[in-house]
Formats: sequence, C-alpha cells, structure tokens
Amino acid sequence: MEELLIVTTGGTIDKVYFDDKSDYQIGEPQIGRILEELGVAFRFRVIPILRKDSLHLDESDRDLLVTNTPVSSLDELPDGAVVGTTSQRRIFFLKKRRPDLQIKMLRGNIDSRLRKLNAGDYDAIVLAQAGINRLGIDPGHFVVLDDDTMLPAVGQGALVVEVCTSNPEMADLLKQFNDTPTQVCVEAERALVSGLSANCKSAVGANCRFTDTGKITLCGHVGHPGTLEEMSDIRTGNADQAIELGKAMAAGFIAR
Repeated sequence: MEELLIVTTGGTIDKVYFDDKSDYQIGEPQIGRILEELGVAFRFRVIPILRKDSLHLDESDRDLLVTNTPVSSLDELPDGAVVGTTSQRRIFFLKKRRPDLQIKMLRGNIDSRLRKLNAGDYDAIVLAQAGINRLGIDPGHFVVLDDDTMLPAVGQGALVVEVCTSNPEMADLLKQFNDTPTQVCVEAERALVSGLSANCKSAVGANCRFTDTGKITLCGHVGHPGTLEEMSDIRTGNADQAIELGKAMAAGFIAR
C-alpha cells in the first residue's frame, strides 16, 4: 500500500542544504528503507555532482533577467521598473547597479512566477537559467546576466546526490556519473559559504572556474542589500586545494 511520507527541511528557512532535522527524519528506518528501495536516500555523503557536460545536462550557472518587453541588458529597464525576486543576493546586485529599481517579493514555482510577470505584476523577474532549461520552459524575453552584473549563487546549476553512508553500493554506482571539474568548483564555492556561516538569507555570490593551466579561480562576493556595502575577492589555486581556497577567501572576508 502506498503511503505519503512528509519530510521537512530547513532549506527555505535557515540553511542552503538539508538540516539536522531532515537528516534525522530521512535516517529513520521506515523512511530509509522506502527511499533505498527507490534508489534515493540521503545522509550527508555528497556524490556525485553533475553539471556541465555530464549526462548531457550542459546547464548554466547563470541568472536570467526575464522581461515583459525585449531588452538587451539590465540597464535598459525603464526607470523605476518593478523587478521580482526574493533572493538577497539578487536584490543586492540589482540595487547596486540600478538603485532606482523597485524590488518586489516573488514566490512560487517557475510557472506561477512567469504567469505573474505576464499578468503585468512585474516588469521583470530573475530566474536561474538551469531551472528554465531543465524544465524545457520558454521564458519569452530574457537576458543572461554575466558576472559583472550578477555573480551566481554557490553551486548554482549543479545537481547533487546525497547517499546514505549505510549504502556504499549505491554510492559506488553513482560515482560513474560524477563530473570532477564541477565537483572541484562546487567544493570551493561551498567552502566559502561554510566559512562565512552563510545561509539562503545571505547575499553571497561565488563562481569557480578552471583556468587554461588546470588551476581554479574562485570569485567571491558578499554584499548587504540594505547599505549596499560589499566585499569581493578573486583567488587562484590548485584544483586539489579547492576547499582550502574557499576557506581562505572566507577568512579574508571575516578579517576585513
């Protein structure tokens, strides 16, 4: 007999990942057995991380400015335009570049957000390009926002599978799908957030990329949407020291 099991997470309240409460619930024997039968289980063992060129996902880590009328950049929005987002990171970058914009809270799934835009509740909204692409949705008029306009969220565009430590066979099976360059970059970005003790309410942006020489370059940014104060940093290091690079950047921000 099918049974609906409700699992509560803190992802929309305090953390950017499953919190201890959801970890405990999923670790309960009854739920754990059911999830394992489905081949899906969670217990803070992170593998693999899938993003570009993995399973033909080829997804972006960019944000999109989706608009009612065609524009070629954020700067072309009319004075006082109403832009929808609830992300503190996005709010900071929008207000920093265009202090005249009116930021209006926007909630709901992608379809409902687009309906609100098309209904005229907003002049523009900001959405993650990866979500749009994976759902196969045509957002209409949009502009891809580059790093100079809006640094993406940590790990944006990446898919992560967490597997119970009691199920090493599943972990080994999934490792074949892992995209190592993406994993390295996400580890550096997550180390930055962890070092700052940041969460989904924090205006933190990060973007890690591999260089032509095989090293990684981490761009990080911390902002305050209220005062528009900001700190940014760029660091380059070896790929096998990705976590240390992110931690060092966080420590540098805290020391300022």
